[in-house]
Amino acid sequence: MEPRKLISFGTSSYVISIPKTWINKNELAKGDFIYLHENGNGEIVITPSQKEIKKEPRTISMNVMNKSLRDLRRELIANYIAGYDAIRLQGQINTKHYSDLRDIVRDFTTFDIVDQGKSYIVLKDFLNIEKISIEDLTRRIDLIIRSMIEDTKHINNNIKLDKVYAMDAEVNRITFMTFRFIKKALNDLKLAKLFGLSPDGLLSLWLLVSRLEKIADEVKRIAKFFKVLRLSKSETEEIVYVFTLIEKEYLNTVKAYYNKDRELAFTIAINKDRIIETCNKLTKKSSNAVCGSIVEKLKTMEIYIVYLARDVYGA
Repeated sequence: MEPRKLISFGTSSYVISIPKTWINKNELAKGDFIYLHENGNGEIVITPSQKEIKKEPRTISMNVMNKSLRDLRRELIANYIAGYDAIRLQGQINTKHYSDLRDIVRDFTTFDIVDQGKSYIVLKDFLNIEKISIEDLTRRIDLIIRSMIEDTKHINNNIKLDKVYAMDAEVNRITFMTFRFIKKALNDLKLAKLFGLSPDGLLSLWLLVSRLEKIADEVKRIAKFFKVLRLSKSETEEIVYVFTLIEKEYLNTVKAYYNKDRELAFTIAINKDRIIETCNKLTKKSSNAVCGSIVEKLKTMEIYIVYLARDVYGA
């Protein structure tokens, strides 16, 4: 809290100075209007004028020479989340890697290639970030995870691993776009205000999407193990039983999150020890090493679900 001294102005008004940092953050200047209103706590809230400011697109160049596709993807993700409107890939691009590069670009839902030459490629963002629905994005991730679990759970029906991987890739794309929005909103008070999100709200959103993305990753890994593992009938039934228990915990956690149901979230956290112990018993019973690996992934999935439940009752 920064104290400011009241200065008498005429016979009916008082004046206070406003910190320059706040003026700069809201891109205000001499002569601009600000608005005052009293809230229910007897406090006066100051709101900046909502004027249209045309911002120059943020661009960045990346040297792609001698970089592996993995390193290139990592750097592209970082620049995408950082909020750059255009990314120029500079350097001779190996023709055999071009299709792989297009696959990487598809990881960014809102980007596309707009120009290219022998030694450069230009990517541009086409999303109007002010028009997105944050709730639609998070609910979309939830629906995809439900489908991933449902497809993975039916071990005996020959899991379509490519389908599970494609759904996980879609979760990643939505996650990157949401992180990009959060980064922009943290640096643009008008954008955060447009969505009614405080810094705490942006942190909660980041935690939610991070937890969901990690849960999707674990489901994908479980599906991969199911695909290659040959289980006995009893092992299959026991693993599916535990997976179904964890699926129920996931569904209840998402329900608790959107309903702000702290009691339900507490119940999920309380159930963790029982479910982990069930997993441990299954590991001890089986001599199959890969079966043990599946159980470890189930335990990790359960832990991320509990983290999400803690976000609800700890709010």
